Amino acid sequence: MCSKYVLATLLALFAHSMCIQELSLPPEGSPPTAELLDMQATRPKKAKNAISEDIMYNYLMQFDYLPKSDLETGALRTEDQLKDAIRSLQSFGNITVTGEIDSATARLIQKRRCGVGDRRSADSFSPDNLYHEIGSNVRVRRFALQGPKWSKMDLTWSMVNRSMPDASKVERMVQSALDVWANHSKLTFREVYSDQADIQILFARRAHGDGYKFDGPGQVLAHAFYPGEGRGGDAHFDADETWNFDGESDDSHGTNFFNVALHELGHSLGLAHSAIPDAVMFPWYQNNEVAGKLPDDDRYGIQQLYGTKEKTWGPYKPQTTTTTTTTTMRAMIYRADKPTYWPWNNPSNNPNNERNRARERQERERQRQEEERRLQEKERRRQEEERRRQEEERWRQEQERQEHERQEQERQEQENRRRENEHKSQWERNPNKERNRPRERQENERRRQEQERQEQERQEQEDRRRERERDRQLEWERRNRNGVREPVTPTARTTPRPTSKPYPTVHRQHHHHNKPRKPKPDSCMTYYDAISMIRGELFIFRGPYLWRIGTSGLYPGYPTETRRHWSALPENLTKVDAVYENKQRQIVFFIGREYYVFNSVTLAPGFPKPLASLGLPPTLTHIDASFVWGHNNRTYMTSGTLYWRIDDYTGQVELDYPRDMSIWSGVGYNIDAAFQYSDGKTYFFKNLGYWEFNDDRMKVAHARAKLSARKWMQCARSANEVDDEQRWTASLVSGENEGEETGRSGSRELRINHFLLPILLLAIATWRS
Repeated sequence: MCSKYVLATLLALFAHSMCIQELSLPPEGSPPTAELLDMQATRPKKAKNAISEDIMYNYLMQFDYLPKSDLETGALRTEDQLKDAIRSLQSFGNITVTGEIDSATARLIQKRRCGVGDRRSADSFSPDNLYHEIGSNVRVRRFALQGPKWSKMDLTWSMVNRSMPDASKVERMVQSALDVWANHSKLTFREVYSDQADIQILFARRAHGDGYKFDGPGQVLAHAFYPGEGRGGDAHFDADETWNFDGESDDSHGTNFFNVALHELGHSLGLAHSAIPDAVMFPWYQNNEVAGKLPDDDRYGIQQLYGTKEKTWGPYKPQTTTTTTTTTMRAMIYRADKPTYWPWNNPSNNPNNERNRARERQERERQRQEEERRLQEKERRRQEEERRRQEEERWRQEQERQEHERQEQERQEQENRRRENEHKSQWERNPNKERNRPRERQENERRRQEQERQEQERQEQEDRRRERERDRQLEWERRNRNGVREPVTPTARTTPRPTSKPYPTVHRQHHHHNKPRKPKPDSCMTYYDAISMIRGELFIFRGPYLWRIGTSGLYPGYPTETRRHWSALPENLTKVDAVYENKQRQIVFFIGREYYVFNSVTLAPGFPKPLASLGLPPTLTHIDASFVWGHNNRTYMTSGTLYWRIDDYTGQVELDYPRDMSIWSGVGYNIDAAFQYSDGKTYFFKNLGYWEFNDDRMKVAHARAKLSARKWMQCARSANEVDDEQRWTASLVSGENEGEETGRSGSRELRINHFLLPILLLAIATWRS
């Protein structure tokens, strides 16, 4: 009875307290009371997140904890899915699993790391095989195998950025990292100088063509592709990072490149990320000391893919006999350089002993051959460095010679000024100096005018000679097309001599003085100054005009002025020396000593620039042709007897250039234009003809030129065109006097024919009589 009374009393007290609490709460929507504010102030506050949910979403999607999102599926994700992904990240990063974006998680996602995702498992492995279950006693593998493995054990690798400043240090560290993987498996690695190597090492910035762009200095250090064709096995490193190539463990000098390379090459061999913090394949950067020995997790993974390295056997296992008093042991032989494994019995009784010794001999022979190859490669590099040093020495001597000539010219000018001053001083001592000063000025002006007149006459003669050569060739072609076969002599002048006005000059470089507008050139009777494929269409330039040829042929209304398309070109444009479209789809024009870069039809900021800014000689006055060679997709420029190759990464001329144009067999010197057509072939132009270039044989495909107008302008073929080509075509190699030699040979032929004709008539008359 007493217990019942106590229980009823307790129930009444509990109900009373609940009613008091119900009455103490303010109604919904009313302002909070002071007591309520005091209660809220005493509650523990939740820590403010260092990062937003959007940043966390992007991080989880980038590294495969959440599937890639779009505007539709991203809005359908629940908070539970986000928390599950955060728990997986925290578990993989070896931090406390809370499912919340706490400070430890914020620090984790801000660490430097590999750009490869963490949850990409092979088809034969589920995510359960990659991680431990919390509290589980089942032993599972921590290492992860990703995708296919290499089908061979001897792999090749090469360095793409050989021109970077620390290329030799990078090669040495990559080889050391590969040796670590080779020492724990059956794999072997060889460095080759080819773009067909299994593993390509590349330093790049931001977007670099593989779909996985870098983010600049900071989070993502590098990424690598798993084994396969194409980019399979390639390792890319962010060039914006500060790298430590000296192997120092101190991060103050930069990120340890050896540790990052060792991790990325693990991806190249088929290993995915590991959840063990001490493993090499842990996704976040750790500056651990490897010292040539892999952690157990990485060693198990690489041996699972490629097997254990072949064991090196010692002579035999020690034979021991134990008694109550003594212990006898046979002698043991150790090998300090390799791990030694002892057989069960004496090798003298082992039937495989001879086979093991043969295997050791083969291994020693392989190592000897490898050492010979390494020494040969070292000698080749030494010779290459010596050649570069000699090139630099020649360049230095050339610069010194030019500097000496400049100083000598300045000295001569100073000497002339000194003599002139002495002459003036003598006149000042002359009592009639006031009368001599006007005479002196008149004499100087007369000399200056005489020099200008002589220079102008020399230039006019040279221009007339060049124009006569061009006109003679065009006249000869016109006559042959009309069926007239007699040769054209130098006396057959098609251009009248100038009378009062000077003859218009034609120079390779662009002049900025005013000139009268030239008439439109004849499409079927002209030569080309420049030619290039631009936006998939063919553009041919002659003087200030251009033709535009599409898939359906020549556009109507052409030729038209070049400045109608690119108005930022000089107003008094007389010709375009060369033009091509670069890999950034920019259009580059070469005009005299300057070059212009256009984004479509808009001039890029900072242009035009001088040719010397490309690393070309400052004395170069023009470019003959520029083109992208389809054989190696590299950019070339020619001028006179020399050519250069441009480094597409630095935008500068490569160190090994210039070189002589004779390397392009059959092309010759002083070409007019060159370009790569849509068929991938390269064509060279000179005068009215063109030559197709055979990339495999490194020479022209046909010895004689073909008429340019027939192929590129679709001009009608004349009846005598085949014979015309045989008569007027010749080698591309030509000098300044080529036209005059042709004229003199034609006149000699005509004089010989006039001499033989009377003799022939006299012989016929005598025979009839």
